[in-house]
Amino acid sequence: MDIVITVFMAFACIISAFAMLIVVRDILKEWAMQRKELREDAKAKAAAAAAPVVEEEPAPVQEEVVPVVVEEQPAPVVEEAPAEEIAVAEEVPEEEKGIVFSKATQTLEEKYLELPAKLRGYYDEIVKYATMMEGSKRFKNARYEEYKVGNTRLVRLLIKRGVITCELIVPNNSFKSYVSENKLSVKIAPTVIKVLDETTVQAVKDSIDIVVQTAAEERELKKQLAKERRKKSRQEKSENENK
Repeated sequence: MDIVITVFMAFACIISAFAMLIVVRDILKEWAMQRKELREDAKAKAAAAAAPVVEEEPAPVQEEVVPVVVEEQPAPVVEEAPAEEIAVAEEVPEEEKGIVFSKATQTLEEKYLELPAKLRGYYDEIVKYATMMEGSKRFKNARYEEYKVGNTRLVRLLIKRGVITCELIVPNNSFKSYVSENKLSVKIAPTVIKVLDETTVQAVKDSIDIVVQTAAEERELKKQLAKERRKKSRQEKSENENK
C-alpha cells in the first residue's frame, strides 16, 4: 500500500512540474510579444517624427476659355493639265525653284507651239527615233515627254526658255555591278543635251542607241547569271543525293 501511495505522489509531482513549465512558457511568450510591440511602436513614432511635412499648393484657378469660331474658306479648285497615257510626277529642278511667273506656267504643248519651225522639226525627229525602238512606251505630262523600254529611260524631252533639252541616263553595267555588290545607294544624274542643231540631234540619237544596247547587254548578263545559278543549284542537289 505504501508503494502505491509513493508512486501516486511521484506521478502527481511530475504532472505538477509539467503544468508549471507550461505556465512559465506562456508567461515568457506573452512578455516577448509585449516587448516586440513596444519596439515597433517606438520605430513608428521615430519615422513619423523624421518625415518632412509637405504643404499642399492651392489648385490653380482655371481661366475661362472662350471658343473662337473661324469661318472655313472654300478650297481653291485646281485643274490638272490632261496627261497622255501616264503622267509621271517629278520634283522641280533646282534651277527652276524661286522663279516667279507673271502668268500661269506654260504646258509642254504650248512651249512646243512657240518654237521656231526648225526646232520643232528637231523635236519631232527625236520623238520619232525614240518611238522606233522596240518595246518603246511614251509617257507625257504638262512638263515633259519621256520614252522608256521597261524601266529603262531612253530619253526625256523638255523645253526650257525656248530650248529643247534632252535628259538621258546612260547606264554603265560595270558601275551598276559594283553598286549592287557593295549594296550602295547611288542616284545617277542624267546626261543633259541641249538640242541646237543637227549635230546635237545626232548626239541624242547616238545616246539612245547606247542606252538600248547597254540595256540589252544587261538583260543578257542577268539571264546568264540566272542560268549559272540554276546549274550550280542542280549540281549541289545532285552531290547531296549521292552522299
